[in-house]
Amino acid sequence: MKKEKRFEMKKFLRRFIPGVMALAMVLSATSITTGSAKAAYDTWSWGQEKAHEAADLVRNIGGLRYAANAALSAYWYSEGGRNTSRDYYYDSYNNQRTYADGTTTSGDGGYSYGYNGYNGYSVLDNGKGYIASDGNYVFADGSYYDGQYIWHWSSSNSRYYRLTDENARTWGSRTRYNTSGGGNGNQGNQNQNNGNNYNNTGSYSRYYYNNKQLYQGRIITGVESYASKSDAELLARLILSYTAGKDLQTKSAAGWMFLNSKGNSNLSAILPYYPAYVSDISLTTSEGKEAVNLAYDLFFRLSAENAGNTYVGRTLPKGYVYYLIDGSGNIYFRNTSDGANYSFPASGTWSQYHNPY
Repeated sequence: MKKEKRFEMKKFLRRFIPGVMALAMVLSATSITTGSAKAAYDTWSWGQEKAHEAADLVRNIGGLRYAANAALSAYWYSEGGRNTSRDYYYDSYNNQRTYADGTTTSGDGGYSYGYNGYNGYSVLDNGKGYIASDGNYVFADGSYYDGQYIWHWSSSNSRYYRLTDENARTWGSRTRYNTSGGGNGNQGNQNQNNGNNYNNTGSYSRYYYNNKQLYQGRIITGVESYASKSDAELLARLILSYTAGKDLQTKSAAGWMFLNSKGNSNLSAILPYYPAYVSDISLTTSEGKEAVNLAYDLFFRLSAENAGNTYVGRTLPKGYVYYLIDGSGNIYFRNTSDGANYSFPASGTWSQYHNPY
């Protein structure tokens, strides 16, 4: 009787699993959600609900269920609007790839690499991504597979995340890969070269975030999406209220002081602590316009830092939220009200607080 049951189960698996596999891709250990709150279900489409049910069924079957759930996970995402038409399942017995759009082709498609001359990076022959120097598979949309999980890129948060079985987001610490291969330009070099003591500005050119050089010698422009207009203008007026007429390094340091003070709060919450703030200071002058551009620049750099970068062009360390203005109008930054004044790194000195401007 037990042998007959095992035989029936094998027949069931042979019928069921290939149909599940054709739904989407294998390269994921992300599973369809279980135990999600009712609120999450309310937003699911009919197709997502069915994919969820099928994933639960696969789990109950047990055995080698990971590939099936990975395929169902991709299908669940496709029902939510993500394009998975080129995701596929590879059947090693038949040496055949079955794509989510129904087409098939021979070969595994994942182990034939071709060197393309980009700093040792290899591009997969199927054109869907590349293998980064750290061994991770990077997809065309900037997501990556680390051998266990698929990490998805959040444009709104500028961070990677993966989904748990409860459909909760777990945020990662690494910064973004290049979406087209040929180097990790979006990632920024995070080797933390603290001991190398690079003493020339050319060393700083290696640091990027979202295709923007962080040490390019001028204010970063085209980054208005990293802050609201009201926040940028508020930060600009704070900067001008305390450092009008000062050099750009001093202005940026003041900006970092306000961002340090803000923490996770709204910027307006810090105004009681900075009484010199002038709410109607003009932003239409050349200095005012520069201050607004600087404010956007600083919010962009803060996003890069929150995404895991260390060398972002920060000109004032965290913790510095106090200041002293002397009789000549010079401003000094402190990490305690009666602490020592902060000393900026000497020009040419390697530091994460190197002036990027």
